[in-house]
Amino acid sequence: MKKIIIIAMALMMVAGMAYAEDRLSLSGELYVRGWDQEGYASKLSMSYDDQDEASWWEQRFRLGGKIAVAEDVSVNFRMDIGEGIWGLDYTPGAVARPRGTGGAYTHANTIDFDRAFIKIDKERWDFTAGQQYMGLGIVQVVDANATGFNLGLKFNPVKVSLLYARLDENGSTTDEGATEDVDLYALNVGYTGDTFSAKAFYAMGNDGTDVDNSPWALGLNGSMGLGMLNFTGELAFLGGDTDAGATDYKGTQLYLACDANITEALKVGAEIVYAMGTDDPNERQLTTLADWDSFTPFSLNLPHMGGWVSAFPNWDAFDPFGISGGVIGGDISASFGIMDNTLRFGAKVGYFQAEEDVNLPGAELTAYNAFVQYMIATNTDVSVMYLVSSPDADNYDVDDAKAAIVQLDVTF
Repeated sequence: MKKIIIIAMALMMVAGMAYAEDRLSLSGELYVRGWDQEGYASKLSMSYDDQDEASWWEQRFRLGGKIAVAEDVSVNFRMDIGEGIWGLDYTPGAVARPRGTGGAYTHANTIDFDRAFIKIDKERWDFTAGQQYMGLGIVQVVDANATGFNLGLKFNPVKVSLLYARLDENGSTTDEGATEDVDLYALNVGYTGDTFSAKAFYAMGNDGTDVDNSPWALGLNGSMGLGMLNFTGELAFLGGDTDAGATDYKGTQLYLACDANITEALKVGAEIVYAMGTDDPNERQLTTLADWDSFTPFSLNLPHMGGWVSAFPNWDAFDPFGISGGVIGGDISASFGIMDNTLRFGAKVGYFQAEEDVNLPGAELTAYNAFVQYMIATNTDVSVMYLVSSPDADNYDVDDAKAAIVQLDVTF
């Protein structure tokens, strides 16, 4: 009961501030989503021996806000309220209340803050401090919702960003032995033009424990518009070592994408992914320094689903089978809208195989998705999505993985 009172008070305070304070701006989303899946463990993450069947309903209310303290200072936040699976993360019976435990999420609270930071924005520089999103690269070589600092230096049209994140205190603020910190340092240099933009970045992890996990990443990405065509690409190199130097990290990965609006109603696109694998037992493929599962290319065409589903057994587009085997693959997609795009249809199909399959001979998969989306009211739509992934490998008999998803979503 105490938690419910706290939640109600928090919501009333936010609502009251919104009406009483014009310096507060709010945005957010509320969805109700139903799943029916076969052949996956949880939310389309699978292993070759897991053939679960599951169905459930879930919901999430995400609220973000910005409080303009002054013209150049703001306080920003984002929180998820009552996120969970009906009947599992909510108390069962005639009176359903979010309890924030159990199920696929195992949240400790029914209000989860994932952003809370101060931003100072000056003409020549900006600075953020606190709990914030830090991302580097199109494919999120660094993909972290972390606590730290971000200093931006503005040399228009060039911006230089210096990032620091404390990823783990390892259970104690006393930094000795196993309680040494895990930190992330990064540099990003970006150029933005009218039709072309490019970024170069470097990032490194620093683990002071005996494991001495010391990864690094270096990359270059860009995007360009050329008539009706839009191009995006990234090349990244990753390295370092772990296990006190006994295991070397290896990683070279390429992502290319192109889409075109053929007409106002028809859009087509294609993606290519490539990453080198390794067959050396003393090497491990590295694809990211911090991963929040934001880059799931095979689901990015689905309505509101980026980062929520993956066609790959390992959720990693550059090591889809989780064998340090890399990948060679790609996909094509199309979407079509009618009635001023109030009603949209779309589909995507792709093929992927391990670049080095010594750890899982014959590893490959084909996948496709399809969706229909209808705007039933202002900023409100209902959608139905279907995703199939057909993995295969020598000496394995694996059924297709399938998921049907229906969703009602409102954004503001």
